[in-house]
Amino acid sequence: MSEILFDRAVEVLSSADETFRWHLNPGALRRLLPPFETARIESGSGPEDPLRAGDRTVISVGIGPARLRWTAEIVELDEDERFFVDVQRGGPFRAWRHRHAVGPTDRGSALLDSVRYALPLGGLGALVAGRGIEKRLDRMFAWRHRTMVHDLAAHGRARDAGFEGRTVAITGARGLV
Repeated sequence: MSEILFDRAVEVLSSADETFRWHLNPGALRRLLPPFETARIESGSGPEDPLRAGDRTVISVGIGPARLRWTAEIVELDEDERFFVDVQRGGPFRAWRHRHAVGPTDRGSALLDSVRYALPLGGLGALVAGRGIEKRLDRMFAWRHRTMVHDLAAHGRARDAGFEGRTVAITGARGLV
C-alpha cells in the first residue's frame, strides 16, 4: 500500500497550551468542518464532552453524488506533549492517519497537521483521484487553519477586554430564540 504524506502548518498568536486546548473543546470538530464540504457529524462525543482517546466520530461525507460514512477514532492523545492522532476505522480511504501537534514558537505556537493516507485501488486510485484529493485537502486545511486562528484571536481579544466564559441556558417549548 503506497501512502501519501500531506503536511500543513500554521502559526498561531496564542500559547501552545491554549491552541491545543481549543482542539479538545466540545464543538471544535464542528467548527473545523468547512461549509463548502458536504460533511456532517452523525455521531460522536456530545456537545459537553472534551476530546478523549478512544472517542469515535462518524461523519457523513459527500463524494460526488454519493454519501459515505467515515468513522474516525482518536487513538493517541497526549496533553503534556500537545498532540493527538485520529485514524480512519471505516471510510473513503484505504488508510488515513492524522496527527495534530502543537508546539511553542517565539510568537505563540504552531500547529502541524500531518496526514498519511492511501487511496483505494492503489495506483489506479492515485491516477484517477490523486490530484483532486490533494487539492481538496489543501482547501480544507487552509479553511480549518483560518477558522482556528480567527477563533483564538477572538478569544484573546475577549479575554483582553475582561470577558470571562459564561454558561447560558435557553429554555422554552415553542417559538424562536
